[in-house]
Amino acid sequence: MDRPSVRMKALTMNETEIQLRAGALVVDLAAASSRLEPQYGPRFDRSAHITQVTWEDRPWLATGGMPDEFGLWGHGVLGFADEAPRDVADQFVKVGVGRLQKSQPGPFKPFVHWPIAELAQVALIEQATDRVTVEQVQPGDVWSYRQRKTYRLSENGELVIQYALANLGSQPIPVEHYSHNFFVITPTQGVRISAAFPMPLPPHDRPWRASEAGVELDQSRLVGPQAAWSWEPKAPAELNRVDLHWSDGASVRVAGDFPVYQMALWAKDDMVCPEVFFRTEIAPGQSATWQRSYHFGPIALSG
Repeated sequence: MDRPSVRMKALTMNETEIQLRAGALVVDLAAASSRLEPQYGPRFDRSAHITQVTWEDRPWLATGGMPDEFGLWGHGVLGFADEAPRDVADQFVKVGVGRLQKSQPGPFKPFVHWPIAELAQVALIEQATDRVTVEQVQPGDVWSYRQRKTYRLSENGELVIQYALANLGSQPIPVEHYSHNFFVITPTQGVRISAAFPMPLPPHDRPWRASEAGVELDQSRLVGPQAAWSWEPKAPAELNRVDLHWSDGASVRVAGDFPVYQMALWAKDDMVCPEVFFRTEIAPGQSATWQRSYHFGPIALSG
């Protein structure tokens, strides 16, 4: 059932906690938030990120929640290269964050805590019980953008995130985007992951076991703080579906309406993260839209 929404004048926000509800689905968000920066640096999109999802009284996310990131490995980090045009000398733009100081020579490094020069401003555009839209604007002549994100819930256990990114500057904006889905696991919960697109055999030195139904995380082989594995399926949008099944019967389908450029699986002893990467390029004056969806509850394995 549609619920009335409140459209608001776009005013700059301070950090704000938002809770959305639709039936048994509850989503908690932090908007205009810098709470992940002490641990991760200015990496993740601060316009808004999900801190917890609860479906039928079960919490689904570990610490870290479900943040987005643009330009993890440098593709789409704007104005970083020495020869690149810039609005401000020795500063570059990370979509979702703002302008950062280029404090080290050499190529872009994803895990450096780059000093913040100026954060892109965030505004609350529209809010209802089961949905919210936030906007982030980065001003500039060379590198400038407007990003809108809408989170929308359904009573059947589906969460949809819609993205719209407009290039307001003079240079093309390359885009690489993923969501770091920190799904919670425990030492007694096995988890199986399958996809509609091809999955290769996991590397021998990673804690994943292949089976006819996908891959399973072998927690007994988790050595060190984390285990990552990635590949480039280059799959079409109609195959953008990844299913997770826990041994206690819980399940979630992660899907998108865009071609799969890259897929990564990342795990620690208390979380598992399927990461589907999207790539595009936005010409000056143009926009790109895409969406991600999460369906919590029993699902068919490959339907």
